[in-house]
Amino acid sequence: MLGPSPTKGIFLWGGAGVGKSHAMAAIMRRFILAGQSVKRVQWDRLCLEIRSTFGGNGTELSIIKPYCDCNVLVIEDIGATTSIDKQESDFAIRTLLLILDDRIENCKPTFITSNKSPEQIGKSFDSRIESRIYASCVIQAVSGNDKRRAK
Repeated sequence: MLGPSPTKGIFLWGGAGVGKSHAMAAIMRRFILAGQSVKRVQWDRLCLEIRSTFGGNGTELSIIKPYCDCNVLVIEDIGATTSIDKQESDFAIRTLLLILDDRIENCKPTFITSNKSPEQIGKSFDSRIESRIYASCVIQAVSGNDKRRAK
């Protein structure tokens, strides 16, 4: 398994285009080839899916449950919906806290990408989210040039 233990994920953070999602795809491939159930979701899309239930189309739990139940979860672009030092909504904080808590309690690794550092995530979401990221993930900054601009 990756990381120091099978229950630890990885938090990759850095600028746009430095290869965070590419690295996560390689990690996901490794788990898939090992027969693990893997789900990947872009954070903003997950929030939109959950909000769609507010009109009576299913329940929040029915959307969140598969992301809690899978062996390995990859959440891309956490914190991308707000500028640095801007607060996320109570809805976003509650949703992320619920997912992280469930996965930590069930010893399931969560892999996360962000353009923000864990400390900046702590300011955008709250200190509980930051603390859980530190507890459940190996933190790794990714640097380099924007590979999308290099072409």
